[in-house]
Amino acid sequence: RILNVNDRASNMATLAELGEYPIALEICYNIIKYWVRTIQFDENSLTFECYRENMMLSQQGNPCWIKAVKDILCAIGMEEIWYNQNLIGIRESNFLRNVRSKLNDVYKMQWTLDMYDDDRKNKESKNKLRTYRTFKNVYSFEKYLHMNDVDGRTNIVRFRISAHNLNVEKMRHSNVYIPVGHRICTMCNENAVEDEFHVLMNCNAYSIIRQEY
Repeated sequence: RILNVNDRASNMATLAELGEYPIALEICYNIIKYWVRTIQFDENSLTFECYRENMMLSQQGNPCWIKAVKDILCAIGMEEIWYNQNLIGIRESNFLRNVRSKLNDVYKMQWTLDMYDDDRKNKESKNKLRTYRTFKNVYSFEKYLHMNDVDGRTNIVRFRISAHNLNVEKMRHSNVYIPVGHRICTMCNENAVEDEFHVLMNCNAYSIIRQEY
C-alpha cells in the first residue's frame, strides 16, 4: 500500500522499487542470530542441553529448527561455519552482518533470475516483468518516489511495474485466458497489443500528448 498499487501487483517489483527485502529474509536472519546466541550458552545450561537434543534430532533426519540453521548457512555459502562453529567466536557482530549481506545478495541473484525467466507452462503466456526488466537494473530505492505529487508518483510506479489498466495486464486476469497477442489496443486502429511500449511510443491516440511532453 505504500506505493498505492493493487493486490495483483508483483511483490518482486514493489519491493525492488523500494529497495526493500522480503520478510522471509528477516526470519532467516533471526534464526541464525538465535542459533549464534544459543551455542554460546554454558554447556551445562538447560538451553544448551536443548540445543544438543535438537542436534541429535537433526542428525537422525528429524525436522527441527537446527536443520533450518544448516540449510540457511549452506544456501548463502557459509556452510564452513556450520562445521566449524568455533569460528564465530568474538566476531559475532561481524558474522551476523555478513549473514545479512549474503542473504540479501542471494535474494538479489534470485530476483534477477526470476525477472528473466520466460519459461511458462502456457507457452503463449509472458513474463509479467518483461518490460520492467528493460530499465530496472539496480536493486535500490527509486528517487522518483520522493515526488510530492502523489498522483504522478502513483501513475509512474503503476506504469513501471505493470500494475496498470492497459489491456496487456487487464486481460491477463480475464475469466477466459486471452493470449498476449490478442490483448489489442482499443484506442487506435493499429491492431497492436496495448502494452507499455505501444502506449508510450506508438499509439496515435496519445500523439498530441507525446508531442507536448
